[in-house]
Amino acid sequence: MKRLITILNLLFTYIAVIGQTKIIFDESFALHTERTSTTFQWTINGVTFTPTISEVTVYPHEKGLDTIFFQETRAFKTKFDTIFSRIPNNQELIITIGCCDEGFDILKKDKEKEKLMDSLYSKKEYDEALLLYATLLEFGYLKFEIFNKPVSDTLICIYSPISITGQMITINKDYGWVEPCRSSEIDNMISIYITKLNDNICYEIYEIEDKTGCTEGIDIVGWNGNKKLEILKQFRLRLFNNEKVIIQYDYLTGKIKLIIDE
Repeated sequence: MKRLITILNLLFTYIAVIGQTKIIFDESFALHTERTSTTFQWTINGVTFTPTISEVTVYPHEKGLDTIFFQETRAFKTKFDTIFSRIPNNQELIITIGCCDEGFDILKKDKEKEKLMDSLYSKKEYDEALLLYATLLEFGYLKFEIFNKPVSDTLICIYSPISITGQMITINKDYGWVEPCRSSEIDNMISIYITKLNDNICYEIYEIEDKTGCTEGIDIVGWNGNKKLEILKQFRLRLFNNEKVIIQYDYLTGKIKLIIDE
């Protein structure tokens, strides 16, 4: 029995070691000490941490998606956010405050990309550099599968944090893969919304391709941002290695299932 326990302990130790990923806080947090010391908190696969430490070790799942629970308190109000991700194993990641002092982003620590960005900002115009930065981001691909949808209802599946862009789903068919919108802002979270189309929304179908993805695919539409869609489900994704994620939504039960297409 002792021999068996020893073997199991060694096995668990080995699994833990090969599955570690280090997350480091970048210098942006040092500039916002009045907020970040008490207002930010993350829980990744059961490990909870705040910017009061310099780095943390998390344990990504060997298969499937990891879960990031993020909360931010501002003006005595706490915002909760659930982000699904496939955190890279045995790598160093960097957490930084998101664009415009909102939220956060989590990035691979890539010295070569950092050098490239330094050269871009020194040689090119700012807007041009941001656009090129957006083309370098790793977002992966998505496919929406809707079950038990009434024929009478039209859904728009949004996959963009900023642009008002989504895939219009009217009937049961294979809509294929879409590439999430790439933003020139430094926040690589993909906001997913399953919404119901209202009569007040005036939309147009995109027929041209965008340099930053987004408009490529079947029945991709845009609409007036001043009009509100009825949100049925929402969450966010952060993809690192160009994963292909199938998003299944059951209209009848309201349940969501995320599947990585291996």
